[in-house]
Amino acid sequence: LFHGAARPSTADPAADPADSSRVGDVFLDDQIAVGRGLVALYDATGDRRRLERSRELLTLVDRHFRARPGYATSPLGAAVFAVRHCDRRENAELCRWAAELAARLDDSGALEIARHAMARLSAREVALQPRTALTLLADRALRRPGARVVVVGARRDASARALFRAVRAWPTRFKVVEWWDPAAQGASRLSPELPGEPTPAAWICGETRCSPPLPLAAAAARRSVAVYDCPRLPP
Repeated sequence: LFHGAARPSTADPAADPADSSRVGDVFLDDQIAVGRGLVALYDATGDRRRLERSRELLTLVDRHFRARPGYATSPLGAAVFAVRHCDRRENAELCRWAAELAARLDDSGALEIARHAMARLSAREVALQPRTALTLLADRALRRPGARVVVVGARRDASARALFRAVRAWPTRFKVVEWWDPAAQGASRLSPELPGEPTPAAWICGETRCSPPLPLAAAAARRSVAVYDCPRLPP
């Protein structure tokens, strides 16, 4: 599925297998399932390779499935449908996937893809249809990606692993968790201002505010990702 969008169509026996500009008989729904699954794997493990693979797949989707507006069920040139169809549910799921990647990667390109999918959902003939729950979830993901939580600690440190699991267990899906290993990764992409700590700690960050460092015991006891009571970062 991951590389399916680059395979020639099986409906064309004259297709050159080396021609990556042609597309195979692949479907948007399958690509979204794989892409969001890779994001979920990143959230569960902190392995950024999963996130990078998901972003590569999103690029293929944008290249081959883009319509005006939104994204089509099948790519242009595929012999599956005579007319390209843009499904509301698929565009809502694609918007959520792209918004999730944009939040985790600070990626303006992924954000543009999410907005392009939302343009389909915002069209009058689509917006007035009943059962709008998926559209509202997509809008929520696009407008409010959630609090950012940065876990600082070595990957091989057992207490850092326990801290990462504790943060992931907080009862909200609307959070972005990054595991930052200063020795291996250098500056934190989400919050480069954060200082190093002698022991693993977590910070909750939002806009210009970050919480004090939360050690394992405090993180395990916490049940909120609110940052309204956190001190402002120095200018």
